[in-house]
Order: sequence, then C-alpha cells, then structure tokens
Amino acid sequence: MRDISILKSNGFDIDSVFETFGEIEVYEEILTDFYNQAKERGLKIIECIKNGDLKNYAIIVHSIKGECLYLGINKLADMSYEQQLKAEENDMQFIKAHFNEYIEEFTRILNTIKKYYGK
Repeated sequence: MRDISILKSNGFDIDSVFETFGEIEVYEEILTDFYNQAKERGLKIIECIKNGDLKNYAIIVHSIKGECLYLGINKLADMSYEQQLKAEENDMQFIKAHFNEYIEEFTRILNTIKKYYGK
C-alpha cells in the first residue's frame, strides 16, 4: 500500500476523497488519469497564453478545476477557478501576473502524485 501521508502533507483533502470514492483503488485510478493528462494540459495552457487564446484557456483551466475539486486538490482548484474567471473577463494582465505561480502549483501537485506512486 502506498503512503497516503504524502498526499495529505501536500494539501490533498483525503478525508473528503474517501467520502466520495470509498476505496483508495478507485481514487488512484482517477488520480492516475489526471496525472497522465496533465502534461498535455500544461502544454496547452502555455500555448493558449502565448497565442492570447483566453477562450480555450478558460475551458482547460475549468476542466482542471473540476478534476481537482473531485480529487481533493483544493488549492489548485481554487487557483484554476481564479484563472478561469479572469480568462472569461479577458484579463490577460492578471493571468500573466499570476501564471508562474499557477504553473508552479500545478507542477508541485504533479510532483506530489509522482512521489506518491514512487516514480
């Protein structure tokens, strides 16, 4: 069995996750899917910012937000929601000012998942 404290100590709301999923195996399946899709999503959001494509940026960060809420990754969910709202408002200045912080948190979460799986 994997060390769940790795997730807990990195801000994953594991208690709410167990209420939703019941079993760790189900959670781990969805967490693995999130992790596997994350690199592509990260590249897409960077591309959207470079191209000034806030419409698609909002769609992608909205998707990240939903999955993070589902997985108990609340800080990244909150940050994704903020990015989504600002993209919908066409506030590129805000997005660019906070983009590095957002990507750092996104990367930190992926590294935590990687550590959890012993990769």
